[in-house]
Amino acid sequence: MPGFITARLRNASPVQYFLAACLFLNFPPVHAQNFTSFTTWQIPVSGSGPRDVAPVGAAATYFTELNSSKIGYLDMNANLLTEWTLPSGAYPRGLSAEGQKVAFAEGNSYAGGLTGLEKIAVLDSASGILTEWSIPRITQSIPEPLQVSMLGQFVFFTDSSQGAIGMLDTSTDVMTQWLLPGAPVRRAPDGIAATLNQSQIEVWIADEQAQKISLLIPAANTFAEWSVPNLNSSQTLDHLQVANGVVAFQDSTLNLIGTLIPSVNAIREWRIPEASAGPLYVAWVSPGVVAFSEYSTGRIGVVNLAAAPAVQAGIAPRRAGAPPVVQAVAPEISVLVPALMAISPEITGASRIVRGAFAEYPIPTASSEPAGVAASNGGVVFAEFSDAGNRIGRLR
Repeated sequence: MPGFITARLRNASPVQYFLAACLFLNFPPVHAQNFTSFTTWQIPVSGSGPRDVAPVGAAATYFTELNSSKIGYLDMNANLLTEWTLPSGAYPRGLSAEGQKVAFAEGNSYAGGLTGLEKIAVLDSASGILTEWSIPRITQSIPEPLQVSMLGQFVFFTDSSQGAIGMLDTSTDVMTQWLLPGAPVRRAPDGIAATLNQSQIEVWIADEQAQKISLLIPAANTFAEWSVPNLNSSQTLDHLQVANGVVAFQDSTLNLIGTLIPSVNAIREWRIPEASAGPLYVAWVSPGVVAFSEYSTGRIGVVNLAAAPAVQAGIAPRRAGAPPVVQAVAPEISVLVPALMAISPEITGASRIVRGAFAEYPIPTASSEPAGVAASNGGVVFAEFSDAGNRIGRLR
C-alpha cells in the first residue's frame, strides 16, 4: 500500500484498514451472509405506509407509519405491536432511537404537503410523553425535515427545503441551524448520521441535489464536502450510514452503493446488477458488508466491499465555515396512550440471487417497495412501504 496512505491510516479503525486495503489490492469477492428466511408482520391498518425502522435490542424495532401518522414498536419475540397515534397531520419520517426514546421529523411534502408547522419530535415510549419543537425559518422557504439522528440529548436533522442542518438540544430547548455552503440554491440534504469520534461530534449528510457527502463539525461551525463521482442531473443520494469512520451511501437513480473513507479521501462505488433496483436505504451488516433496500424491485440486497468497484476516485474535500443560527424553541408536550395488539408472523424461505459481489433476496410480498433497512442481531430489519406490503420484515 502506498506510503502516504499508510501514514494517514496510523490511527484508523480496523474497518478503515480493511477498506483501504480493498481499494489498492482489489481483493476477490467473498459473498455476503447467506440469509435463509423472511419473517414479516403485517400492520393491521391498511395503507399505513411503514417507512423508517430503528431496531433496539436483539428482537425489537421502532418504525414510522407515514400515512397514518403513527409510531410503531414491534416486539418480534412476543409478536406484539404497540402503536402511538400522533397529532393529526404529523406524517412522521426519519427515525432514530436510543433505549426508550425515539426521535423523528413531523410534516413533509411527501405525504401531506408543507404547512409551516413542521417539527422535530421525541417520544418517550415508557411514559407516552411526546415532546415537539417547531423548526424556525432561516430562509424564505418553509422547513422540510426529512431525517434525524439522535446522539444523547441532541437530535440532528436535515431540512431539505432550507438547505440546512439542525441540532436540537432537548435538555435546553435550544435549536442551532447551519446553512450548507451555497444554500438554499442546489442544496437538498436528506440522509444524516451523527457519530462521536473520541470526544468530537461529527454529523454526516447526504445531499440528493448537490450530489455531495458533507461533514459538519458543530463545535467548529465548519463543513467539509466530498463530491461524489459520475455527477449528472439525475443522480440521487438519499441516505447514508457510518460505521468505524467509514460512510456507506446509495444512489437511487444510478443504482450504486458507495463508500467514502474520509481518512484517505477515497470514494468507491459498486453498480447493482439489476438496472432498475432503486436502492433507497443502506445499513452496515458487518465490516465490509452493506445491506440495502431495492425499492423498485422489491428486494433486500447485500454487497461485499472487498470486490473491485465500478468507480473509485480520490476526492479532496472542500471546506467552508458556517455561521450558526441559535434560537430557543418552546416545546409542546402531550401524552399519548399506546394501543397494543398481537399480530401473527408469516415465515417463508429466502431465495438468493448471486451476481458478482452482490446477493439479492426477493421479498415474498409482490410490489412490496422496501424502504428503511437496518442491521439487527446478524440480520436485516426492513419496512415494506406499499399498500400491498404494509409490513415490517426481518431477513436472517
